[in-house]
Order: sequence, then C-alpha cells, then structure tokens
Amino acid sequence: MNIELDRKKDEYAEIVTNLKKIKTKLVGFRNDKYDLESSIKDLELIHNEDSKIFNKIGDHKCPVCSQQVQDETEVRIKRSNQLEDYFILKDEFEGLLLEVERKLAVKEKEYAQLLEVLSVYENNLNINESKISDSLKHMGYMETQENMLKELVIVSDRLEISEKNIKTLSNKLKKYTDLKKLANSSYEEYMTESKINFGLEEIGSEKIKNIKQNYEARGSNKAISTIIWYFNLLRIKNTLNKETIRFPLVLDSPNNVESDETKEYALFNLVFSNINEHIQSQLILSTLGFDKTKYPNVQIGKIIELSNEKYQVLNHADYEENKKLLERIFEGKLERNQVE
Repeated sequence: MNIELDRKKDEYAEIVTNLKKIKTKLVGFRNDKYDLESSIKDLELIHNEDSKIFNKIGDHKCPVCSQQVQDETEVRIKRSNQLEDYFILKDEFEGLLLEVERKLAVKEKEYAQLLEVLSVYENNLNINESKISDSLKHMGYMETQENMLKELVIVSDRLEISEKNIKTLSNKLKKYTDLKKLANSSYEEYMTESKINFGLEEIGSEKIKNIKQNYEARGSNKAISTIIWYFNLLRIKNTLNKETIRFPLVLDSPNNVESDETKEYALFNLVFSNINEHIQSQLILSTLGFDKTKYPNVQIGKIIELSNEKYQVLNHADYEENKKLLERIFEGKLERNQVE
C-alpha cells in the first residue's frame, strides 16, 4: 500500500508539473493573441488615415503640403500601393491570429483535462483540499515573488540605460536644432546681403527665410543668383562644421549670361572674397576676357591663357612636342609613374 501510495504521489506530482508547463504556454499564446489584435487595430488606424489622404488627392492638392498638383496620378498610384500593402499585412496578421487562437484552444482543452485528472488523484489520495490549495498558493506566491524580483532588476537596469540614452539623444537633438536655427538665420542674413548688393529685387524676402525654400531669378540675374546661393551654402557649411573636407571648387564661366560690367565685377569679387575669407579652398575658374588688374588685392596662383585656333583643343606645336609620349601611353608601353 505504501509503495502504491508513493507511486500515486509521483504521478500526482507529474500532473502538477505538466499543468504548470501548459499554463506557461497558455500565457504565451494569450500574450501573442493580444499583440496580434493590437497590431491589427493599429494597422486599421493607419489604413483609415491613409484612406483619408488618398481621398483628398482627387482635388489636385498634395496631401502633405496642400500645394496644387497638376497630375496626381503618380501620387494616387503610390498611395494605392500603400493601401494594398495594408490589406496584405492585415491578412497575414489575421492568419497568424487564427493559428494562435487554434493553439490556444488546444492547450485550454488539454489544461482542462489535466485538471480533471488532478481532481481524481486528489480524491483517490484523500488529500485535504484546503491544504493543497494553500500549498499551491504558497508555491505560486513564492515563484511569482522570485520572478517579479528578477524582472524588477532587469526592468530597473533597462530603465536606467534608457534614461541615459534619452538624455544623450536629447542633448544631441538640441545641438542639431540649435545648428539648424543658426543655419537658417545665417542663410537669411547672407542671402539678404547678397540680394541688396546685386539688386535682385525679384527675389522676395519670404523666399530666403529658410534654407529649404526655393527661389528663381530672371534673365542675366539667373546665373548670378545661382552662384550667390551656392557660395552662401558653402560659407554656412564651413562656418558650422570647421572639420569639413574642403574640396577644390571648379567654376566654368560663372558669368555665362550677359550682364553689365558692374555686376560682373561684383560677381567675381564675391567669388574671390568668399574663397579667401570663408570657403578657403582651391579655386579653378574659367572665363572670357579676364582682367587681373581689376582685382589687385586677390592673390591668383596661376593664369593659363588659351590661344588655340578656333575649334582646336590642342595646338600643333604642343601636339608635335608630346606626340611620342602620347603614342607610348596609347600603346600601353609607359608606366604610370613615368607619366607622372
């Protein structure tokens, strides 16, 4: 009888262990079900918002900036593809939800059956129900307490790390926000100064308040306004980022549109003064009829004057002088270091 009683007790303990394992899986399945249902709800909210935006496209206005759109076909196609992606993703989530619900139902049924078997064993062993309940509650309490303490340590550590990260990121964000404000204010200041110096009245003040805004000049002012915009951006970049790489700057005929002598002088003076004072980079400039004497304060390293015949890239004398060298290069008989 004692042997049989011990065997029954072992079987009872095995049932309790199995119940605990199934209960853990049930908790996991229920958590998965909750997460999937939450994801589906979030997806439906996003879908509703994008549907509203999609419906607004038909009135020829951009749903983001509200500007007039001439052809909204491309926008509608893009939004339609996004809406279709929502349906596909929702179907996937719902399929996963059905699978989780199926597994959950199987485990709940298995759990109920084991509870019935446990009840039979309790009756057969004549175990006091209240004592078992108290024992199980105590065991559950002790296990829960231990798990909560472990989780508390983990959560506290994560919270401390997250707080440090938030502080670091907040400082970085503030730094970049301040730099952005400084860049915009500098851009407005430089562009206003350039606009006055070159008499670019067609560029409205509201167009140069933000570095992201666009403006457009007309006629001979178009080339000048482009050079002004580019040099002011380089000036801001080099001012706010002292360690930026300063690449050589190549300007091919910056004054390629007919302009009066005063504007031409002002344009080249702007280029030379910015290169020396703000941009501090090598400048390679090509132009027609350049007169060095007009810029006595500008230090020019080298002036190459092209006097080739019309439509002749290389004059005859230079060709004859370097003919043999060119032939050896084309035939692959000359190493790179020899060419240098």
